[in-house]
Amino acid sequence: MSNFTINANHFLRNDYSMDRALIDKTERAITSSGKLAQADSSAIRRAVKKLGSYDFTIDEKKVTTEYKTNFSKDLRAFIDSYNYAVESSKSSTNEGVTRAGKKLQNVSKKYEETLKDLGITIKSGGYMEIKDSATSSLKLSTFGRAFSKDSDYMKEIEKAAKSIQNHVDFRA
Repeated sequence: MSNFTINANHFLRNDYSMDRALIDKTERAITSSGKLAQADSSAIRRAVKKLGSYDFTIDEKKVTTEYKTNFSKDLRAFIDSYNYAVESSKSSTNEGVTRAGKKLQNVSKKYEETLKDLGITIKSGGYMEIKDSATSSLKLSTFGRAFSKDSDYMKEIEKAAKSIQNHVDFRA
């Protein structure tokens, strides 16, 4: 977990739903890799759904500060759950989960330039990082090309996260 930082908050806890304890390092250390992969991929799917619920076509003059703040926090929660999924898939002993985790990373690598334009970088190890200033002068329409429900990036991320879920074997 030393390769990325988690900013645990209400938004991330909501993405983890019933597994919210797993945003804690100590709890993750004692949890099976299968449970972590399942929880992390479910959190990504919830985060994708929440990001897709934002209206990226709204007139910027009508966007409230609260709306922008919520989007920023949802985006950061998505990145945190993504990083956790990368971590758990790398440490999994299940080859299917590991392969699906690589697919997840490859999707972000494919859209690396688009993400970079938004202030999101792909670090070594496949982890994402967002600049603190990325959402300070936020224009929702700009983020919509990557994070709207109709964007290819979100569709491919959701598909990769579902693939991780499909490969989890709780019997192992």
